[in-house]
Amino acid sequence: MHKRYIIAFSDSEDQAINWLRNFKMELENNELLQEDFPELCDTFRRGASSKVMMDNRNATQRANGFIFQAKGVDSAILGANIGGLRPEVILFDDIEPPESNYGATELKKRKSTILTTHLYLNTNALVAFVGTTTMPNSLIDQMRKVGQAWDDFDGDPDTFKGTLDPELQWVVSENIRCHYYPAIITDDHDVEVSLWPEVWPLEQWDEMRSTREFQMNMMNRPISGEEGYWDDSDINVDRTEYGNTVLSIDPAVTTSRRADYTAFAVVSRGADRKLYLRHVEQVKGNSDVLRERAVALVETYGVGVVLIETNQGGNLWHQVFKDIGARVRFLNQRIKKEIRIAQSADFYKKNRVVHTQHFPQLEEQMLAYPNVQHDDLVDAVATAVLYFEKTKGNRVVAQQIQYKET
Repeated sequence: MHKRYIIAFSDSEDQAINWLRNFKMELENNELLQEDFPELCDTFRRGASSKVMMDNRNATQRANGFIFQAKGVDSAILGANIGGLRPEVILFDDIEPPESNYGATELKKRKSTILTTHLYLNTNALVAFVGTTTMPNSLIDQMRKVGQAWDDFDGDPDTFKGTLDPELQWVVSENIRCHYYPAIITDDHDVEVSLWPEVWPLEQWDEMRSTREFQMNMMNRPISGEEGYWDDSDINVDRTEYGNTVLSIDPAVTTSRRADYTAFAVVSRGADRKLYLRHVEQVKGNSDVLRERAVALVETYGVGVVLIETNQGGNLWHQVFKDIGARVRFLNQRIKKEIRIAQSADFYKKNRVVHTQHFPQLEEQMLAYPNVQHDDLVDAVATAVLYFEKTKGNRVVAQQIQYKET
């Protein structure tokens, strides 16, 4: 059955009015729509006077009874009811303003209005959020993060909510499912392709894809505009022949699914003496999951040395990463994280570190650092970079950890 009443919310009242105006213009001027849906394209009239009953800048009722209402998201509209009919579809389309006009206080108020007022216009209505991220951790950005976390999650669905940061859990509580459409995606063969190649050829994005503007508007991964350790020009992509290779692991404090991420970074010395980041990822899982992932990366990339930070849970990691197919070196970091990451950023600026491909999650952390909630990937990469830069000559020197069976 067709829905009879849609209410659409936008960032501002003016924007909502413009959308409704465009909708009505399409009905009035599209001959094909008029031929197929004549009653939708005409307004509702009552009685012999043929007087139009409702057709104004905020709402229109069509001849077939369909109602379309458009409002600014901050509008007071509790109890929307037209002729005994409540909204059957609640649409939120671009409900957040640009970052320059938006902040944590405004976000909190807007979220409260949506959750406590608009969603209760009809608890049985279909609800859809559509939009582009406008700043880091905006409402749409939070939904995007949850959607990606769900795509990467392989545990019991009932436990998924508990693995999220507390500020993101509302997305699951409201039963919102995210469909994420970045401009650049990875196909089934792990090759980057354009989401819409006929309009956006992949080559078109090469020069701009590391910029903050591209990350926010085309990838929906907004990055803080505040001055950070890296800027767009520090991230370069190239490939070469590889020599010595290390796997850097920045473990979570614990191995529970509620814990922080464990980050893995694979870095190799290139034939040109530069360092090449070949793989990076962050994982939540128990000790078996982390060990299996480490073993797989060692085998895939021919890793010779595994670097594992042991500032947290040192004894645990000695057991987890025992006999994984490469020499293991445990590092008790004595230099503050911020200093280590700053040092690694300096090597990027000197063009001594290159990526073999774009790594969206890492680049998001890099360009936003230190204003990030999670910095696991940046920390893992920094450990690998500094290890190489402090190692002289072609040969990688590592300490073999000897275990005694008990």
